[in-house]
Amino acid sequence: MMEGRACAGESNAEIVSGAWNFDQINKAYARHLAVLEERPGSTLGNEKAARALLRWGAAEREAWLNAVRRDPLLPGTLLPLGYLGQRSWRRRIQVLAAAGKQLKDYDIS
Repeated sequence: MMEGRACAGESNAEIVSGAWNFDQINKAYARHLAVLEERPGSTLGNEKAARALLRWGAAEREAWLNAVRRDPLLPGTLLPLGYLGQRSWRRRIQVLAAAGKQLKDYDIS
């Protein structure tokens, strides 16, 4: 393990805010959270409903990747106040579990 310190006395928060744009990162996670809430909640009783869930799944994946690609995935001790990544991850787990149940209950016959 290696540990470093700023030679000019900058705080961790100053280094993080100078290196990454967490306003943009949070905007991407906010967009992802909004997409999660757009999941079609109805049972998949027909092909139209199944296609709607499939389209939502593609949009969710795109929004997630857009956020994660921007995120340096720093340790919790370095994350700025208001960081949305962890909240987005927890909500994603819940929503994808519900979507998985929808798919499991879908009768393709």
